[in-house]
Amino acid sequence: YSAETTDFLGIGPSSVRGAAQPKQPTPTLEYDISDGVVDVVPGDPRCILVIDEESSKLDDLERRYEGNTELGVGDAESYSLGPCMYYYPKRNKPELGYIKDIDWFHFRTSKPTVEARDSCFVKCLDLMEELPITFKLDPGILSAASWMGLAGASRKLLHKFNVDPLYRPEVTQRDLERDDSIRLRPNAMQAAISGGYTDIVKILSKGDYTKEIDEWGRTVEDYVRMVGSPIRPHFAKSILGIHVQDQVPRTGIFDAELAGESEWNRTESEPFDDFSCEFDVIDSEIEDLPYEEFLKDYYLPGRPVVLRNHVSKEEMESFSKTSWESLHHFNPSSRHKVGVTAYPPLSMQKYCSHQMSIEQLERNERCEDNPKLHMMHAEHSKNFDEVFGIYDGDPLRGGFRKIKEWFDLKQSWQIFFGSDGSGATLHWHAAAFNILYVGVKEWHITPPLYRGWSGMTAQSVKKRIADEPHSMKCTQMPGDLIYIPDHWGHMTINHGFGIGVAAIVPQRHRYVPGLTE
Repeated sequence: YSAETTDFLGIGPSSVRGAAQPKQPTPTLEYDISDGVVDVVPGDPRCILVIDEESSKLDDLERRYEGNTELGVGDAESYSLGPCMYYYPKRNKPELGYIKDIDWFHFRTSKPTVEARDSCFVKCLDLMEELPITFKLDPGILSAASWMGLAGASRKLLHKFNVDPLYRPEVTQRDLERDDSIRLRPNAMQAAISGGYTDIVKILSKGDYTKEIDEWGRTVEDYVRMVGSPIRPHFAKSILGIHVQDQVPRTGIFDAELAGESEWNRTESEPFDDFSCEFDVIDSEIEDLPYEEFLKDYYLPGRPVVLRNHVSKEEMESFSKTSWESLHHFNPSSRHKVGVTAYPPLSMQKYCSHQMSIEQLERNERCEDNPKLHMMHAEHSKNFDEVFGIYDGDPLRGGFRKIKEWFDLKQSWQIFFGSDGSGATLHWHAAAFNILYVGVKEWHITPPLYRGWSGMTAQSVKKRIADEPHSMKCTQMPGDLIYIPDHWGHMTINHGFGIGVAAIVPQRHRYVPGLTE
């Protein structure tokens, strides 16, 4: 199949900058549809239109663009707009390297660029109309474009294909009884807001921010003015013209008695006394956060939240030093792989050449390879039978019970501990829950539009992002459960020795727009 193309406005190259040239014969592009996959953009094999989902070419492309930690490249994102796909890596080594810089997902200067990604989908949507094949677009495709932060594709779907930005599929009571997680599916406007994509919000709303956008009668203005909204006040005013007054988040008073005495070393090398949080903190001793309220006020608007004093005293005591002295794998004298970040190879770094004991981390001892840097350890749930022995290895019976109440889906678990000053550097992933059992943890988070990946120390990243208008901070206390929504960038710093556990809620078990997994 072939289609004709022209230069923009018929203007071609010239020896005189900007001079118009006689219109040249338009070149003809050949589109081969025989193998079930069409290359949309000549010279960019990442951009494809899928005609046959069983095509062997898809397997070849998946192998070609799978992640390579040695090259600092992550797997391709798992989203599409209907049959249109672009193999855009979740992380890509920045020009200065991970140790000196941050890979900003939506602001890359190295190839492939985010501009090429958006352009691919726009051209693919055009090609769908030109090919001698009938494509039926799901009305939810605009939600996928918004979720992915595709401004150009969102504009085309809205204006050319007339897709409704408030569309959500009809759901019967029987559907809900069979699988109520379908309620987690956002419409396109909610998806744009949850990503912090102010430009897409402006496109979809057509400048009217007073129109109701959800079943509770709330408007774009209502969403944007929520405490901790992904649409940060600076951009709400400068791009949308919505003025957000000084926000006062809900607060909860830390109950030191409930948290108990961990018996671990709490010495801090630098004084830290900022116990504030720029998003909501709900005191679990006073009020609950039921599923309906979580769905309405936090999940669909894409807002983080903290549940303070959420973990029982018995569970907190099970992470004390005395309790761990009776364990094997997590005995204070046990030795583990450590690094500057939780998983060093992901940012092209190495683990410390020698293992260190938990007590050494507690004393803030350093790796001989990097004597100036703080060390930490992270691992997955292989030994949860030991650390969550009071629940027979099932953390959902304790402080993580809200995951079962709110999602009732499978999770990916990890436990981490680190010395004073250590922490997870800037990274992002699917929605996650984190409980702190020992220490005090400083968080800095960024909405999905500003998500990034780095191998810099947490302290170095903090200097880069802490004062930016898109960044928020929060201090997590022992016994706090913190919820970080999908794709939010986040980094942490331990103040004193720290132990925590996290659960990631994979997107493949939820109704996430455009997900291909």
